[in-house]
Amino acid sequence: MTALQDELAHLLKEYQAKTGKLLTIGTVESATGGRISDKITNVPGSSDYYKGSIVAIAMRLKQTSLV
Repeated sequence: MTALQDELAHLLKEYQAKTGKLLTIGTVESATGGRISDKITNVPGSSDYYKGSIVAIAMRLKQTSLV
């Protein structure tokens, strides 16, 4: 079974090969504490399509920064 982050990388690269357009992604995390971005950035070449993450745990930060 392919890991989700590897499948994501494959799909994004496949899309670019077919269309010539580069799709990029970013994440906003809370309960995961940054684990999603950790998984994505463990794929070689992920910096080509992954722009970064915001990890906001505190409710006040979520309310003021993520709207």
